[in-house]
Amino acid sequence: MLKKILKPQNNALFICQISEDTLKIAKCLIGTNGRREVSALEAQAITQGLSEKELTAAAGQLLKKLNYERNPLIISLPRNQATSRYIKVPTQSPQEIENIATLQAPRYLPYPSEELVSGYQIVSTEKNGYSNINLIITHKNTVERLIRIFKEFKPSRIDIVLSSYGLVNFYHQINRDDNGLVMIADIDAKQTEVAVILSRKLIFSRAFKFNPKDPGSEALFMAEINKTREACTRETGERIPADIKLTGIKSACEKLAHELSAQEATAADLLKYGNLEFAEYSFAGMVGLGMKDTQASLNLLPRQMKDSVEKTSKKRESLRVAGYITATILILILGAAKNMDNKHIYLEKLKREIAKVSNEARPLEAIEKRMRFVEQRSRKRTSGLDALYEINKNIPPQATLVSFTYEEDKQVILRGQSPELNYVFELVSRLEKSPVFRNFSVKVRYASKKRVQSGEIIDFEIICAKK
Repeated sequence: MLKKILKPQNNALFICQISEDTLKIAKCLIGTNGRREVSALEAQAITQGLSEKELTAAAGQLLKKLNYERNPLIISLPRNQATSRYIKVPTQSPQEIENIATLQAPRYLPYPSEELVSGYQIVSTEKNGYSNINLIITHKNTVERLIRIFKEFKPSRIDIVLSSYGLVNFYHQINRDDNGLVMIADIDAKQTEVAVILSRKLIFSRAFKFNPKDPGSEALFMAEINKTREACTRETGERIPADIKLTGIKSACEKLAHELSAQEATAADLLKYGNLEFAEYSFAGMVGLGMKDTQASLNLLPRQMKDSVEKTSKKRESLRVAGYITATILILILGAAKNMDNKHIYLEKLKREIAKVSNEARPLEAIEKRMRFVEQRSRKRTSGLDALYEINKNIPPQATLVSFTYEEDKQVILRGQSPELNYVFELVSRLEKSPVFRNFSVKVRYASKKRVQSGEIIDFEIICAKK
């Protein structure tokens, strides 16, 4: 049993992890300035084969000790319960990458895509439109089991993130300016997790069984590290440096650092965060997940749950904004009520001034009304002179106007003669496009052939009716 408590507070974030033989919980306090500080670490050995109810009960006891009050929960998924692959995809669109991740997942775990849950992080992009991503895949049953265990505590929010990303955060909380290629080994009681970081992003990780108390553990550890280097170079193309950063159980890290530093090819440095010391179990990855938020694409919740969480978050944000608006309106109303008497006096004064100005402005208003009337009449109505001018301008030279009838603001009737019918339709087309007749419907009422001494002519009548 490990326990370290600084000071309980309600504004906290809890990180939980269930491995094969250990239940671990870390509590992280969130200050008003957003700064985070680990305040408590709890760990309890468990036996394999415990039911979900038994695990819920065990987690409940630890959370109760830490004054849990429906705070947000981050579930740290152990590295040996997921698969991680560094792959290249032909897109840089997050939505397209997510779809590709779903389709690619069955290539690395032998299950249908609907039985798998995936997450990803874009490591780098290329000029040709490709992206290098770190793809995380786990079975949906694994995720749903964890959700069932912890949903009894009714957290305000629940996320599931691979423990390796906690190691990335943990390292960069200690070495904030390091953007290089780094290998980290997190030594726990029976498992070791290795993470390779480049440009502050995870490019490779793996876990292997390792008990630092076993005889010859140093040789086994070095063999596994060499396997990790080879696998990482094969998958990512990056040449891993010889040195390694160690964190986790303090005594095991010190012993390994001493043994590895004795070898000329390997240098080992110990990572220490503040005053935290891990005596029986490692909490490095969990502490890292509490120190900094991970991006949404790495959340291993099933898609339906992600959508539900996103909708709930948007609803809460809308309610929060509505609350602010309501409070602002209430403040304005109270302020208005407080000054109502002064405003009433001021309004009465304004009314007297307006009445005085109104008496002086009445003659001007009458003149303005007459001018508006004339202007509106000139805009709305088409004068006979305007109509005649527009007809004269648009009638084809071959056609002759015989009569012109104008009814003010109603219709214009044209009668005439033309040697051919197409000149009649040409006149209609021109009048339809004319600005003077834009509010008229122009139609040919009749067009008939008539024989005269010079040959045949077309008698026609065109009606321009107001719409």
